[in-house]
Amino acid sequence: MSRTYIDNKTGKSLDINISGNDFLGKITLGLWDKLGFAPKIKEDCKLVARICRNHIKYQEYLKDFSIQTKKYYQERYNLEKLSEDDIEWLKEVSDFFENANGIRYD
Repeated sequence: MSRTYIDNKTGKSLDINISGNDFLGKITLGLWDKLGFAPKIKEDCKLVARICRNHIKYQEYLKDFSIQTKKYYQERYNLEKLSEDDIEWLKEVSDFFENANGIRYD
């Protein structure tokens, strides 16, 4: 599954090609479909960026937790531990949506 997002103001694009089953896929490909809106305006893009940043913070907190605490949060909130590459990629996604002034997608 893939989609290309284009910033309406700058024309900068972000290509996303990942599985729709993991966290990144849910945020970048399916979140707005489930919520009933597409991040077309600046405020919607900021919301997506905030969700990504919060998940990055969650990943940083996981580093400090004991194994038992990590298991609790992962089971309770159904969030997985991401690899360093996925975290870096999520930062790029967050930056793109944070700076976007509304987007369109193909």
